[in-house]
Amino acid sequence: HSDWREAQLLPSSRARDVEFFSIDGVAHLAIANMYEGDDPCYGDVWCVNKRSTDPLHAEEARRPYHINSTIFRHDGTKFQVHQEIPTRGAMDMEHFVISGRHFLCISNSFENVLSSSETTSDI
Repeated sequence: HSDWREAQLLPSSRARDVEFFSIDGVAHLAIANMYEGDDPCYGDVWCVNKRSTDPLHAEEARRPYHINSTIFRHDGTKFQVHQEIPTRGAMDMEHFVISGRHFLCISNSFENVLSSSETTSDI
């Protein structure tokens, strides 16, 4: 028997991290979505189209990883979508405050190939 009860279901897509933070007393949740779909393609020469043996073009391979991650804001009753952020295989999010300004750092894992030196992350 558990005292925990489901409060709300929030949409996500292969979520890798959830970050809670508060701004001016209002609760927020940020969800890092990694990719859409069931079988990610890493976008390198080994990635093949399931319908043939031909490698996928770079744009087709990136598509599942170029997905929005979501910031939810609590309205006093439930969490509502507050902002969608374009991410590329998001793995982690960290909230921090500098001189009263709030920042959310997002760690992306994908650009054109998985874990490449071309991968950038955002603040």
